[in-house]
Amino acid sequence: MSFSPHLLVADDLTGAADCAAYAPALGLRAAIYLHALPPVCADDLQVVSTNSRALRTPDARSALLNSLTARGDIAAMRCFKKIDSQLRGNVGAELEAMLERVAASVALVCPALPAQGRSVVDGRMVGTPSGDAHGGTAVGQLLAARTTLPQAHIHLKDVRRSQATLHAALQVACTQARLICADAQTDGDLDALVAAWRSAVPNGLLCGSAGLAAAWLRAIAPPNLPPLRPLESIPPVDLVVVGSASTMAHAQIATAAALPNVAVVALTSDTLPAIAAGKRPILHLPSASPALSHAARMAGARRLANAAFTHMQRAPVQHVFVVGGDTAQAFAARLELTHLNVLNAAMPGMPTCAAPRANGARLWITLKAGNHGDAGTLAHLMQG
Repeated sequence: MSFSPHLLVADDLTGAADCAAYAPALGLRAAIYLHALPPVCADDLQVVSTNSRALRTPDARSALLNSLTARGDIAAMRCFKKIDSQLRGNVGAELEAMLERVAASVALVCPALPAQGRSVVDGRMVGTPSGDAHGGTAVGQLLAARTTLPQAHIHLKDVRRSQATLHAALQVACTQARLICADAQTDGDLDALVAAWRSAVPNGLLCGSAGLAAAWLRAIAPPNLPPLRPLESIPPVDLVVVGSASTMAHAQIATAAALPNVAVVALTSDTLPAIAAGKRPILHLPSASPALSHAARMAGARRLANAAFTHMQRAPVQHVFVVGGDTAQAFAARLELTHLNVLNAAMPGMPTCAAPRANGARLWITLKAGNHGDAGTLAHLMQG
């Protein structure tokens, strides 16, 4: 069965990974490219991380356009723009650049992420740190602060009516605005939005968090494809690198510390201390405020990446678990990786990937955003 390649553009690596993790279960081959797509890609789903969330607005726009320079065959109907569920980063500038690049006049925007309890109701984000069940921050207000593109809103009651009604509502909205902000509380709502959008506005762009991305992948995957399975067994995790300052990431470290043969190492300098033979290290930075500057976060990410690389020279490492987008990007850069081939989802939103290295060494990498999972997630994955 023929299948045209589809493209997803994300502004950070763990966000890209979160979306790509859904592909193997749908029978789709996926690869995550770091910074830019090559001229030719053989995968069903091509995901590129522009690593632009913390950049200045003009630089973020350039990063997105540069990531797609090598490709001239990009059409809106086969593209998805992934954004953060809290609308962090350069959402307006990147969305404008993406619309321009794929020659689309309108985009459907929905940052709902039901798997993490995040929804959009009456145009407001609910269940995020920036919102609550009694109101929340308005999606349209956040977008209006970052782009002048005119907006329209699709209410939850319209999403849950018939497909014909939702189809008509979307068509009307597209005559009034270029950004159509939609409500959604459940995966079913997101599936309904994607289905109606693809029929009502086939040349429009979909833009959302991993929740809408998963619905998009469910819609485009050919039916009845068997899930993809790794061709060989994946070795257990033997090195963990945690760059996230989130409370959840550090709760996961605390739980995993009780496992046998685990050594938790908080890096207080650029020098990696000796680690006993046979120990599986969890490398992390001392607890710090999530409000650190971008420069400070990147310096910490590079320190972790260098420490991980040093450990890999001292001891055999086959499977690295990396937590945090900046750290994942720094680690990939330290290993001079250009892309990752997605093998499966170790857990929802956490793909295990094969990392093609220039020296031919085999390496598996599992990626996770800092807040994903619960306190036992890291311990579960380290137990294999």
